[in-house]
Order: sequence, then structure tokens, then C-alpha cells
Amino acid sequence: MSARAATALAAAAVCVCAAAPGPALASGTGGSDVLVAMARPDASAAALASAAGGRPRLLSRALGVWLVRAARGADPARLARRLARRPEVAAAQPDVRLRAAATPILPCAARPDSPLGWWLATVRADRVDAPAQTGPIALLDTGVDGSLPELAGKLRSPLDALSGGVDVADRDGHGTGVAGIAAARPGALRGVSPTSPIVPIRVFDASGETTTAALVKAIDAAVAAHAAAINMSLAGPADESSASDDRVLEMAIDRAFIAGALVVAATGNEGDDSLNVPSAYPHVLSVAATDSADAVASFSNGGPSVDLAAPGVDLVTTAPAALCPTGFALASGTSFAAPAVAGAAALVKAARPDLSAPQVFALLRTSARDIGPRGFDPDAGFGVLDVTEALRAAAPPPDSPEVDDDVYWITGRYAARHPLALTPRRRSARLSGQVSAFNDPADVYRVKLRSRDRLTARLRAPAGTRYALSVWNARTRGFDITSGRERGRLVAASDRRGSSESLAVEVRRGGVFYVAVEAPRPDAATGSYALTLRRRPG
Repeated sequence: MSARAATALAAAAVCVCAAAPGPALASGTGGSDVLVAMARPDASAAALASAAGGRPRLLSRALGVWLVRAARGADPARLARRLARRPEVAAAQPDVRLRAAATPILPCAARPDSPLGWWLATVRADRVDAPAQTGPIALLDTGVDGSLPELAGKLRSPLDALSGGVDVADRDGHGTGVAGIAAARPGALRGVSPTSPIVPIRVFDASGETTTAALVKAIDAAVAAHAAAINMSLAGPADESSASDDRVLEMAIDRAFIAGALVVAATGNEGDDSLNVPSAYPHVLSVAATDSADAVASFSNGGPSVDLAAPGVDLVTTAPAALCPTGFALASGTSFAAPAVAGAAALVKAARPDLSAPQVFALLRTSARDIGPRGFDPDAGFGVLDVTEALRAAAPPPDSPEVDDDVYWITGRYAARHPLALTPRRRSARLSGQVSAFNDPADVYRVKLRSRDRLTARLRAPAGTRYALSVWNARTRGFDITSGRERGRLVAASDRRGSSESLAVEVRRGGVFYVAVEAPRPDAATGSYALTLRRRPG
């Protein structure tokens, strides 16, 4: 996130206990560190020391993300832009310290009369028999109280992402409330995926502060713990940052999706249609909140990035005994709608292991129970989570291996997942896929051409859909396509943006070229497309 977006980051939550403020984030002070992702994750970052004036510190080995300290008095944002231009760097962004602000406090609750609350029936998870073993759910939050009967023995691989320790005691209550919705074992109440272990990753310290680096480290730890779902009940204004400002954090989310984890985030609680991150990032399930009458909650943010909704008003859930002697509290907020979807993702992945992460992602959206205006709407997305339907609905068609939004994700260590569509021996290819502005902004394909070869690309899609078709040359870097950075790398682009696009180019020099299919507008309808590529020797 940019410094402005990150410092404005706000937890999509209200506090779940009567003794402590929730982890809503308000404006904070910027740090002097810069997060740098190397173009090759195994590349040495030694060269960054001379460029930045300080010795880099490894943050994520899998992503090749390093923390670089800016020189005294230097502007971290300017340093990030300078480092991002280096050929060995894929992306760079400032690390920002974020501080918590007090949020409305809700009361502790009495012990529930039934473990099957109204909200569990609303998402039709009350009669689902959970598999004996279900994938872990990682909670990036304030910690979890594992002493409660409904959560005891469920915690795995705990981490304090700020200190590097394993103390995840929940002094706030928010994380424990989120855990109860996602995965509480049957007792006084039950979560959506009661057999899922919980991976508690505390991203807030005792004073309620966190950093962008802590979020990247937390996602990395969730992947290492083989999380089936990652819940992020955090939200901040998306209009205060650009894609390049947030690139390293987005890369961590994309890597989690490649690893098979469904990333779920709350839309936020401002009660308007402003886009929030991380819920508006690609490959993130964005969850709004509804009440017991199936109406979208007045505080729930809407907008074109919303995928689906879940109950988030007056939910009885677990609370640390030190804060609520009963062990339960009454919670409201999109923070508590999101973990229901995270639990459902873990359930579906365990019950239907033949489905890929992109298919589970699509299934949770298309199997949702429609409410409000017919079809998709910006307040509830595709509707209210329906766990029973997600477990039995027909599988969505497989998409191209995700993530393939840009050159970084289809080359280097990821090239094996994305073989060349055209080679000197393979002269034609028929491909298909889907793109949408928020969930999957582009599909990029590699083609190998010889000098004087003529490449023809033809895209066909249902009427009303709108796509951009383009060809990029071999000098294209990791995030040039979706960032709109051309610098002589764009070979050709379609003049129109519609459901029928064609391009024909003749290349002067041979090499690997890239064909990109993009969703050009956030408000444009999207659907499946068919892409035909042909290579004619010169």
C-alpha cells in the first residue's frame, strides 16, 4: 500500500468485547524501511545495499522480499520508486507503520442456548457434516484465545508477525471472535468449518500497531502452514494508492492463491460504495455483511469488487475469558462476515479436492443465494454464502492456471505452469479463460516467434463483454502489462474494446512475446472468452 492508503487502513470491524478497543487502523507514522521484491526470488539483494545505503534484511524467502532501510532523512517512497526501476527488482513499496484506533464497543453475551445460531442456518452450514480432516484457516488478526472449549487444541503454527515469536494471546478479542465464526468446534456454538485447525497470526502488537511488512510476513507464514483459507478482516481506502504502490503486498496474496489458499477479506464498515483493500485486490474474495432479514447491513461497504455476503449483524461468537467471563460476545461488522466465507472455502476444498483454487473461488460466488436485485449487485455481490449449494453444485469450468496476470507470474520459477502457447513447431493454439477487473484483471500467454514471423490473435466472447487485446515484446518486465508501463514494449493493441477483437503483427526479431487479454473497465461485464493464436513463418 502507499503511505497514504496504508496509514488510512481501517479494520472492517467493531470490537467484540466490552473491555478493549478493536483493531481499527487510523493514520499512523511512516517507517524508514522499503519492501523490495527481487525479480528472481533466489537472487542476492546485496546490490541493494549500495543503492539504499543500508544492509537489506530478508523478509520472505519464497517471494524474495527484502526490507531495505532508507538513509537518514531520505524519503522511503522516493527510494521505493528508484529501486523499482532496477532490472533485478520486480517491485518495491514503502513499509508503513499503522496504529489502531478505538472502535465502538459491544457487550459481552450470555452462553448461547444452541450451538446452531441463526447465522449458521442462513448460510446453510448448520446441517453440513464436516470432513474429519479439513484444511487449516489462517487468521491475520489480534491473536486467538486457545483456552476456550470451542477453540482448545485447534491452534497450529502460531506466529506474532511483528516480533517473530509465537505469543498469540488475544488482548483485544477481535481475532478470537473471528475464529469462532470460522472454525469453532461444536460446543456452546459452532463455526462453519468445525474440523479446521486455526493458524493464528497476530499482526497487531500490544499497543495496536502493525506494518505492511508484518502483513507480507503473515501471508508468507500462512502459505508455509498450508492454509486452505486466509482470512483478513482488514480494510483501507483503495483510492489512495495505485497498483504499483501496493505491488509487494499483492504479490504475497497472489502467491498464496498459487499455493492453493483462498484469500478472504472484509469490505469495510463505512456504509458506502468506496473500494477498500485488500478486499478489492485481485484473487481476493470480498465479503459484505447482512442481517437476520437477509438485508445488507447499513454499515457494509459495497461496490463492484464485492463477491458475496454473509451474516455480520449481532452474531454471538467466542471472546477471551479475560475480557468476557462468559467466553462469548455479540459482534457486528464485515469482519465477522468474512470468516464464514473462509470457513466455507476450507470445507469445500476438503470435500471437493478435485477442484482447483480458482474453481473453488468461482464456486463460492456462483453458488451464493441471490438477494436484492436479480443477479450480481454491488451491495451483496452474487448473494449470500450458501455452503450446502457450494458442496453440491456443478464444478465451474477450469480456467487457465492462475495467477497469470502479468509476465512475472508466467516466467522464471513459474514458467513450468505456463508452457509456451506457440513455438517454432506449434503454429496454432486455441485457448479460453475469464478475466474481470477486480478478481482476475488479465490473462497473459507466452508465444515464441522467429524473425519475420506473423502472429495473428483473435478473441471472441459473448455479446456485451468487453476485452482489451495486446501483444508485448521480449523486453517486457514483470509488472509492465497491468501497470500500463509501455516504454517501447507494447507491440500492438486492439483499437476497440469489445467482445470481438483481432490483432496481426509481424515481428522483426525472434524471441518470446506476450499476448494479453485484459478487462478494460471495472464496470464492464465479463465472461468467458475464446482466444485463437496462429504463427505464420516469414
